[in-house]
Amino acid sequence: MQIGNTWCYILAMDNTQRRTVPVPLRTIIDARALAEQKSYDGIVALGSFWTRGDNLDLQSRIVKCFKTPGVDALEVPGVGEITRAYAELVAGAAKRWSPEAVVRVLSSGETRVDEGRPHSLLATMVAQALGAAQASDVFFRTEPRKPMRMIDRFSGTDMLRQRIHYVTQDLFILPRKLPDTVLLIDDIFNLGATARVYAQALKSCCGVRWVYSANLAATRFDGGKDGWGTLKLDINLFLSIARTLNAGGFFEDAWTERATNVFHNRADCPRIEQSALRSIMLFATEDRVPCPSCAVLQEPRSAIRRLLENMQP
Repeated sequence: MQIGNTWCYILAMDNTQRRTVPVPLRTIIDARALAEQKSYDGIVALGSFWTRGDNLDLQSRIVKCFKTPGVDALEVPGVGEITRAYAELVAGAAKRWSPEAVVRVLSSGETRVDEGRPHSLLATMVAQALGAAQASDVFFRTEPRKPMRMIDRFSGTDMLRQRIHYVTQDLFILPRKLPDTVLLIDDIFNLGATARVYAQALKSCCGVRWVYSANLAATRFDGGKDGWGTLKLDINLFLSIARTLNAGGFFEDAWTERATNVFHNRADCPRIEQSALRSIMLFATEDRVPCPSCAVLQEPRSAIRRLLENMQP
């Protein structure tokens, strides 16, 4: 059966049943041609991903939870709340496209969709919020692969074509009819190789007409002169959602310093440095100790509050 310019194959099992044969994307996608055109129809990123050694700004640190291998969204403290907050923001941003199905990109360590990963919970939540079908299982690969950021040869003027070729090497699609409009969900957008491959495959083999890409963040290059402008995650909105889901204080404000191993929970602490980075308790308590001055500042307030409470009739 031919769909567009691509041949997808169907194997007859008997007179009443038919089984789709997986299509290897390396055989149907021209990496050089795809590098010259965007096969997706729209794109949104909720924030920026900046790499700064071991010190990441808060929006980058939050999205990095999706890059940690082996994370179970329902078992690691805070990850479920982060996933839910992202899901609400993605659904809100994608509502204008009215997607009828959701497909999430496979992580580098997956061969098939792992339901325990935060990516799966995210896609399910977004699909439910939009009233869309979950169709992520149309893609699979034969074996796990290294993340593209670990491949040294992906550099130079032909980098996008090389990345597209790498994505298609071991990726397969199960041809089946999907709705006209699909939302593609990925964690971090780099040069767009993955989005182009998935969108082209969905259009060629599943009869999809429009594919829109929603990303939790976009990797920033050239000091921000990369076309994304002043893209920032709305931290206050994100945290307001997360705080309604968690009573453990994981998402309360904290501030960290590059040169010390302490964290502050008050912005007006006299010992805080001007270069302190905004964080949250979930991250600040991982490898830092509380600032003693912050605790001293808090105690008088607690004592006054108790005194006033005792004075009430």
